[in-house]
Amino acid sequence: MKYNIIFLFFIFSFINLFANEKKNNNFLFEVKTAYFHFQDDTARAIYSDGGFMPSIEGSYRLYKVLHLFSEAAFFYKNGKVELTETKNRLIFVPVSLGLKPIFDISKSKKMKFYFKVAPNWYWVQEKQKYPFLKRKKSKTGFGGTFGIGALQYITPNFVLDVFFNYLYDKKTIKDPVSELKFKRYFGGIQAGAGLGYSF
Repeated sequence: MKYNIIFLFFIFSFINLFANEKKNNNFLFEVKTAYFHFQDDTARAIYSDGGFMPSIEGSYRLYKVLHLFSEAAFFYKNGKVELTETKNRLIFVPVSLGLKPIFDISKSKKMKFYFKVAPNWYWVQEKQKYPFLKRKKSKTGFGGTFGIGALQYITPNFVLDVFFNYLYDKKTIKDPVSELKFKRYFGGIQAGAGLGYSF
């Protein structure tokens, strides 16, 4: 209990420290969550369409409306192949680094619109539990992130972000039983919201 109080006191002190300083609003840090919907039919069948994908993002103003951003997300889901009674577990971690132009769409400059484009590196692990054996495979690769969103400044520093992203990520998987190789598409659509702090 005392550690929770100390942690909350530290967070409050940290926010209060920045609140008393002059802001240039060059940095924006966000904590976000989204519903992730697989585009691939096979992935949707195994993992029941999709699930929630939390993420964190930081961005920095490079020049006028142009921002550099980096984002890391995490997706975890259990699934099942009904035909073979195979139980699956998927962990998917995409990390993006790209550009995000942000434009004012109101005279008060409290509402903004943005789009973003970035390559992403991803790590994916798929664990399969057959009736007679267990297999776990991990792999990394490269894909892409494309998105649009709107920012609403609740205060001069706190920001509400509503966004819609498309992730492109494909990998080749080797089935441990049949030894067949096939391409699994882990890309899909993200729709969600986040809360950020600009400083």
